[in-house]
Amino acid sequence: MKKVFKIIALLVVLLIVLVIAYAGYRFASNTETIYPYSYKPIKVDPQEINLAQEADIVLLGDSAAQDMGPYLDLFKEKTLSFLKEPLQIYNWGRAGENLAHTLAKVKSLKKMPLLFIYHGGLDELDRARFNPRYLKTLGNNIKLAQNEKILSTILSLPVASRLIYHPYPHVELNEQALPFPRDLSLEQSLKSLEYLYTLYQWEAMELTNYLRRKDANLWFIPQAYNLLERPSRNCIASGNIQIQNVLKDIEKLLDQKRSKEAVSKLLKIIQNETGHAETYYVLGKAFIKEGQYKKAKKAFYQALILDCDLKRSNPLMLKILMEEVEKKDFKVIDFNRLVTANLGRRLMFEGLRTPQRLYYERLVQELVKRFEQFIRNKE
Repeated sequence: MKKVFKIIALLVVLLIVLVIAYAGYRFASNTETIYPYSYKPIKVDPQEINLAQEADIVLLGDSAAQDMGPYLDLFKEKTLSFLKEPLQIYNWGRAGENLAHTLAKVKSLKKMPLLFIYHGGLDELDRARFNPRYLKTLGNNIKLAQNEKILSTILSLPVASRLIYHPYPHVELNEQALPFPRDLSLEQSLKSLEYLYTLYQWEAMELTNYLRRKDANLWFIPQAYNLLERPSRNCIASGNIQIQNVLKDIEKLLDQKRSKEAVSKLLKIIQNETGHAETYYVLGKAFIKEGQYKKAKKAFYQALILDCDLKRSNPLMLKILMEEVEKKDFKVIDFNRLVTANLGRRLMFEGLRTPQRLYYERLVQELVKRFEQFIRNKE
């Protein structure tokens, strides 16, 4: 009997040791975090931090902010009509960066500028925020964070996150980071998009909450989407080839100026299959031929949302960030609407994704008007 008790005691001790060892492994493998981000902490250049802290206005974002860069001097010149000294503006937007970089940059500042302007969203998929090979673990961590009781525990005791979240191989989001692989299955692509939206919403919440706590000022300028860029991958697998063959015939109808017939055929396809991006894209083209620009825009947006190629951002991301910005009473200057309002009426883009100069000049006029009011309210 004593031998049995000794064996049981030994097993209990061994179990305790294994539990402690596993807990130690989880604690050492994880970093302290509120949300289970799938990437390593982003390093911010100290020299850039100093430049940002010396500026009156800091422009944040990605390629969109770079596109806006040439018009900052015009903005400075126009504001001299009501300012005694020229503004110090620092363009901190960098091609290839995403909202995670913006969040890291803002948190690195000890001194807030007079105004942040965020103009980005083009490059959200240029660097993969996570490794698709570990989607299951990432999904489990996301479910944990979406549990209110667990999240409340982590908010009260952040160090507990090192034990609660499953160890995960975090990726780097530096210049060497790669985009999502092109050979992902459709299921992997859809799941990646789902998790990407969740991570993006957390970043948007953190960014706007942090700026509100710091009593900072933020203007959000949504990037403009080139709605005429064709989708690369449809979010359905069944019947895809058959539908694409039908679409080729329908596009021939558009070439023959038989747009009404084309619209009728496209709407029938959508009744049976709502997840085919290219169908909506061709429908947008057909509506343009019909002069129904509002319907065309709606169709093109749906085509963007249903593009599962993980190559470019889409309107759902714009909506997520815009909603968080408006919740915190920050300003939205809808550049995307300014550009896409001319869909079908005039050329909107230089190349694939850079809006025409005309639109940036109009944007500067709007910014100057709003900034003058902003300064008067400060006085």
